[in-house]
Amino acid sequence: TSVLGLEAKVAWGSAPDRAIMLGAGDAVYLEIFERKEQAAPPSEEGAILHFALRTDDTTALLERARVAGCPVTMEPKSLEINNTVAGAPSKIPVKIAFIKGPDGEVIEFFQNTLT
Repeated sequence: TSVLGLEAKVAWGSAPDRAIMLGAGDAVYLEIFERKEQAAPPSEEGAILHFALRTDDTTALLERARVAGCPVTMEPKSLEINNTVAGAPSKIPVKIAFIKGPDGEVIEFFQNTLT
């Protein structure tokens, strides 16, 4: 919560069967469940490919994560996405960076101003 700027909004259960909803702003919640029995991740890359969190400042958020001890897997990079959503801009300039979370999950920081 302190690194990503998320705020605990709703939580229930107790270890090893807990869940929490973290507020990500604009009424968006990130819901996380603890597993009762931890299975080995399918690979060193964690159980999911990755998830992205939109931010206003990829570089600043990456530095907060780095200071907190999160392994950085990709430094900030600017690129352009060829958007296929009808009626939306066809080219989306973005700035992205990646870290590893506490369970090996890959977290992307995604910055853009057009969507």
